[in-house]
Amino acid sequence: MNTGLINLGMLLNTQLALGAFTQSQNMQDNMSGTLARQPNVDFVAWCVEQWRHDPQLAAMQTGQRYYEADNDVHRRRRYVYGDSTEDAPAWMTNNTISHGFIRKLVRQKIGYFLGRPVTATVADDEALQGAIQDYMDEDFQRTLNAACTNSIVQGISWLQVYYDDDGRMHVKRIPGSEVIPFWADSEHTELTAAIRVYETARWTEGSVVRVEHASFYTRSGVWNYVRDDADGGWHPDEERPLEFSYSITDSTGAEEQYVWNRIPLIPIKYSPEEQPLISLIKDLVDEYDRRTSDIANTLEDEPDRIKIVRNYDGTDRREFVRNLREYRTAFVRDNGDITTLDTSISTDAANAHLDRLRKDIYEFGSGVDTQNTQLGDASGVALRFVYSDLDMDCAIFESEVSWALDQLLWFWEQDMLLRGKGDHTDVKADWQFSTSMIINETERIDNIKNSVGILSDKTLISRHPFVDDPDAELDQIEAEDEAKSRSINELYSFTGGDGSVTITQNQGDDTVQQTLSGTSEAGQILGQASAQAAKDERRQGSLAAAKSREA
Repeated sequence: MNTGLINLGMLLNTQLALGAFTQSQNMQDNMSGTLARQPNVDFVAWCVEQWRHDPQLAAMQTGQRYYEADNDVHRRRRYVYGDSTEDAPAWMTNNTISHGFIRKLVRQKIGYFLGRPVTATVADDEALQGAIQDYMDEDFQRTLNAACTNSIVQGISWLQVYYDDDGRMHVKRIPGSEVIPFWADSEHTELTAAIRVYETARWTEGSVVRVEHASFYTRSGVWNYVRDDADGGWHPDEERPLEFSYSITDSTGAEEQYVWNRIPLIPIKYSPEEQPLISLIKDLVDEYDRRTSDIANTLEDEPDRIKIVRNYDGTDRREFVRNLREYRTAFVRDNGDITTLDTSISTDAANAHLDRLRKDIYEFGSGVDTQNTQLGDASGVALRFVYSDLDMDCAIFESEVSWALDQLLWFWEQDMLLRGKGDHTDVKADWQFSTSMIINETERIDNIKNSVGILSDKTLISRHPFVDDPDAELDQIEAEDEAKSRSINELYSFTGGDGSVTITQNQGDDTVQQTLSGTSEAGQILGQASAQAAKDERRQGSLAAAKSREA
């Protein structure tokens, strides 16, 4: 949680009481009926400057760099031994090998947690249930996925609710590094205000000019400020000084601007502490990068063997090396000799150290090391144990995402209210997250077989690893059974009596009849037919019961 920056929420209230905000006489807050208050430019500039030096922003930026595999090892330099100010000579290698542990762990968590679309269940409100499904379309699922990814990388990310030019409500992702939150409470659950700081570029007089923007979100609207390279100071954006949440046009064509009584920014936290993943394992990743780079440097700089030459017949060392390489010959004087000193490098200790580092990275990063050779034939219980840290971490993350979706639901319900689709503001929704993990398919299928007759067909089918849609699978089974029954009835007919059975096989326009006499033989045929009919009847009953329970 951010401890480097002072409580801006409390400071904002203090500054408001001291008059750090000015009243805008031409902007009316139609929701509360009070004049909108514009934040003072100096106060905005001060907040932005404080944020740029805040440790939490530095941690966010570090997390983003490591997610992009731009690790600190890339900034490593080699120096002359005993002198930390003089760079090593050019012939010495300086490998800077980075490893994408952060990217892999983040994508692993997102794939496990959000590998399938998030769904919602609303009790006794079909209208809201259908509306939520429309809001949570493919674009929203992609936005949520990106926001959750950024949340793990930077500790917190944001969803902004807005209306497009066609009046449709949308949600977009804003990186955590762009938002300065003004929390109203120490638990960081309610926003008093927020500033979004971001950059754009514009083409002016044959050159690109960098423009900084600061959008101050308040309950009176969004106040916009800009600073460009030309003047270097913050000032109100003349093109769009104040933006409202939405507008309503009445029957006369008059348009009125309105704002929500909530800040349209919703935080998604990786954990309650808002701590990015990199802060937990950065030292381990850096050590892994350094040791790997050191091994690469040693292998390149130090040969496996060193030649020792005595009484060389010549003075040019380059000629000696050329003769040795081209002719495999060295000329020596009397009592001269060439010997070889073995200097092969043992990397066993280094590899053991790297293995331990890798294990610790996945341990404290709450991930699954896919290079673990024990995963191949592991049972279901063993796999659940391997996934336990990842599952626990994602369970905590799930509670944070669920809370964010609850806040987002309020805006969706307000949108429905504005569009005349009913008042659903007191209705809650349950959010379902379908995790994805490796399973032992053979073991699961055997368990399903052993549960036949104990559990319903729908429950068994929903647990089968080959089934993605249980309802569609039940419908398919029912359709196939009906087709088989029709096929048998079309091909055969059975009549019996007086201790005999007559089987009629239909073959187009011709029929073939076979009469089986005798109590034993006839009873066997009738018994098989009766058993098949009973089996079909039981299956039809199970399918009907499953659909009835679902309804």
